[in-house]
Amino acid sequence: MMPHRETLVALYSRLSDISDCMLSAAQGKDWSALAACGQQYCECLEVLRISDRSTPLQGGERAQWHRHLLHILDNDARLRRLIDPSLARLEDLMAHSAIHLDELRNHAPAEPAA
Repeated sequence: MMPHRETLVALYSRLSDISDCMLSAAQGKDWSALAACGQQYCECLEVLRISDRSTPLQGGERAQWHRHLLHILDNDARLRRLIDPSLARLEDLMAHSAIHLDELRNHAPAEPAA
């Protein structure tokens, strides 16, 4: 039914908006606001958890849901890097290691044919 899908997309839209609030609070180092937004986020997740999601989303609704989900995940990653700078250093290290491994693979001697 249409109201169900609108509600599901609306919940993800709300989560997306709250994740914006959380990111903004963290960027401003407003930890009280971050905690308040985090509480709202948890409450919205609980509503989502108990909602009926048995009817699949269609067309534009699915695209909206996907856009909201990607935005939430992006904000989550950015928030984690702000809160724990060591994650950013780990990402840099992993990226550098991947580049180094690619270089080693590209310059490795060819394996002899059996």
